[in-house]
Amino acid sequence: PFIRRATADVASIPVGAVVGLTGGTAPWGTPVADATRLAVDEINKSGGIKSKGGAKLELTIADHQSNPQMAGTQTERLIQTANVVAVFGNAVSGCTMVGSAVADRYKTPLISTDSGDTLSARGLQHYFRIGAKTSLLGQTAIDFAKATAQATGVAPKKAAILAADT
Repeated sequence: PFIRRATADVASIPVGAVVGLTGGTAPWGTPVADATRLAVDEINKSGGIKSKGGAKLELTIADHQSNPQMAGTQTERLIQTANVVAVFGNAVSGCTMVGSAVADRYKTPLISTDSGDTLSARGLQHYFRIGAKTSLLGQTAIDFAKATAQATGVAPKKAAILAADT
């Protein structure tokens, strides 16, 4: 359930990531886990958290198995068992919907790359999105298509929308 990466130093700050490493969302969760590991490694190599005396980040990764309920369970376990001060994830909106509600209940920041508009419309105090919301991405795609049609003089005859149902 947990993949723990211990630091050699005593002074450390525990952080966690809850992502789908198995199941249908693994194609999104695995890169988020890899990026989180890379960021933690780079921060630690560059001297750690300077405002905390160079404390190193200690990362624990949990697999939510592409299951929203498991995302909530794993988020709670990281907060309660690993004592993380922040959680990264959950890499898909359905899992983030549940995991972020759990993190908010424990007053623990959950930082997400998910784009679903409803995620940040719930009034949670401890949920943070680091990317654009879906409606902005959709509008940008429409604006680009219109500008391309105007610039080329060729109007599209068909359009398609691809979306996940998570």
